Amino acid sequence: MKASNLYRKFSNLLKAYIIESGQSAVWLATELRVNQSVMVNWTKGKTAPSLEQALIICDTLSLSDADGKALLMSLTEGVEFKGHARLKSIIAGDKPKFWGATPSKVEDSDIE
Repeated sequence: MKASNLYRKFSNLLKAYIIESGQSAVWLATELRVNQSVMVNWTKGKTAPSLEQALIICDTLSLSDADGKALLMSLTEGVEFKGHARLKSIIAGDKPKFWGATPSKVEDSDIE
C-alpha cells in the first residue's frame, strides 16, 4: 500500500468532520498547536496523529461518540497500530482522564 494511501479513511473522515464543524484545517492546526504542514499531511492521508492527538481532535471538533469512535478506529485501518489494546479500551467506554481537556490543559503526567 502506498504511504499516501495509508491513512485514507482517517483523512477522509477528518476532512468531513472539519467541514461539518464549520471550521477550517488551519483553525484546527492552530487549536492543536501543530504546524500547518502536519495538518496537510493528516488531511492527505500521508501521516496520522498519535492516539492522544486524535482524542484531542475529537474533543476540539465536538464529535459525537459515534463519530469520535469512527475517527479513532480509522487510525488502525491498514496499519499495525501500537495502541490497539488502549484504543479498544477507550472505545469500550474507558475514557482517559484528559478526555475533554483542551491542549493547554493537558499535562505531560496525564498522558500515559
